[in-house]
Amino acid sequence: MKVKVKKEGKVKEFKLISSWEDVTLEKWLQLIDFETGSKTEEATETIAALSNIPKQLVKELALRDVAVIMSRIAELQQKQDTKLKRIIEIDGIEYGFHPDLDSITLGEYADLETFIKNGMEKHLPEIMAVLYRPIKEKKNDI
Repeated sequence: MKVKVKKEGKVKEFKLISSWEDVTLEKWLQLIDFETGSKTEEATETIAALSNIPKQLVKELALRDVAVIMSRIAELQQKQDTKLKRIIEIDGIEYGFHPDLDSITLGEYADLETFIKNGMEKHLPEIMAVLYRPIKEKKNDI
């Protein structure tokens, strides 16, 4: 989605996420971290994280423009697909969600338990590395 900002008589175009799938794990972790500040800080950080608008320019936007952008982000969030993605692709490599969680090893379980105990938000990449594996072969194109 494109956002046009007019400043000092010039109009510049910026990109805002088009769907929630555009949000990386890293961005999502930033977003949940922003929820601890004021509403102003949360709006500034959210818009900066989900667009290529510089943070300083976000602070200079009119309140009504910030409200419009935040409502678009809220609409995207409501439309998000909350189903588990069994296969994801990162840098051209497909990863599949562990097909049988009952068969994870004791070591994998211990890792997950430790990561969650020490702060799930801080260790989400590590948790995902245990739960998603590079796909080596597919059966029936699934």
